[in-house]
Amino acid sequence: MSKMQEASLSRLKIKLKINKIFNMDTKKIIKAASFTIFIYSLLGGLYILAVALVHPQTLSIQLSHLTPWIREDTFGIISWIVSFFSFLIWNLVREK
Repeated sequence: MSKMQEASLSRLKIKLKINKIFNMDTKKIIKAASFTIFIYSLLGGLYILAVALVHPQTLSIQLSHLTPWIREDTFGIISWIVSFFSFLIWNLVREK
């Protein structure tokens, strides 16, 4: 068996193991949820980026009166991190 056939066989085995763990309904839910989280966290990060360009002096204040423990700049960093990981999960789960 050639190396290419072995690699293809190992990819197939990995896909079968993943399919056993996650049935199609679970995959659809994970795919939809991770894409939705990706979009909203990306929009949150872009919002903070726009605030940084227009009003950079406000980055050190709290995000909201309801959340005194998080500042705008911290929210931006968290948004970018969540966006990255949810995009990664979405790419791992989606059908090719």
